Amino acid sequence: KYNMQNMLEDFYIPIRGNDAATKIDTTPGLQYDGIADVEYLRDKLFAALKVPKAFMGYDENTEGKATLAAQDIRFARTIERIQRIAVSELTKIALVHLYAQGYKEENLTNFELSMTTPSIIYDQERVALMKEKMDLSQQMQDSNFTTLPFNGTWNRITPWLPWMFMGQTPGHMIYAAFMGSGEDLEAVHSRQVLDYVEKHYPKYFTAPETYDPNTPSLSSIELYATEREPVQG
Repeated sequence: KYNMQNMLEDFYIPIRGNDAATKIDTTPGLQYDGIADVEYLRDKLFAALKVPKAFMGYDENTEGKATLAAQDIRFARTIERIQRIAVSELTKIALVHLYAQGYKEENLTNFELSMTTPSIIYDQERVALMKEKMDLSQQMQDSNFTTLPFNGTWNRITPWLPWMFMGQTPGHMIYAAFMGSGEDLEAVHSRQVLDYVEKHYPKYFTAPETYDPNTPSLSSIELYATEREPVQG
């Protein structure tokens, strides 16, 4: 039969001199913080509602207006998706109602439902993006512009080329190139690269005056293969 000792009893453990080989520690009791479960359920609720915690005054780590603005934009996109669904269903209800009232043909669909923009910041961001697209479109139609600012990358992965005599050696080739434009070439490439090209390949500083579509466009590796004989090891 299990016999639990009384917590009020005294236990005596003999020791020899100052050698305390046996040590007794008091084990603390169970510490239960009930607020952890409340915070867990609260976070699950916010995740389901998709409402930023900062809007409800629960986010204490939010610093700066930029973070709140970003949360406002994400929340506005969620509300906009819900608004689109609501407008679609309300439109169906309106069509049924107008048809029951005797409206036909064009008069039946001659209406438009809309909701208030969920966020001014989101609306401003969308207007700014539209303005940039319109400015770019006007620049493309302006004959005084000979180039437009752009930048990009080009990559390609290929197996070994036959002239390289790599056989079944594991590996592959990676082509990587940068494309860009600017007011000055130094804004695109470093001065060291420009000096090397100007010394060894000055023709690349002048655009070709003629273009023959029948001339094949060779990559740098293919051009290298035509100009140099491979060394077979």
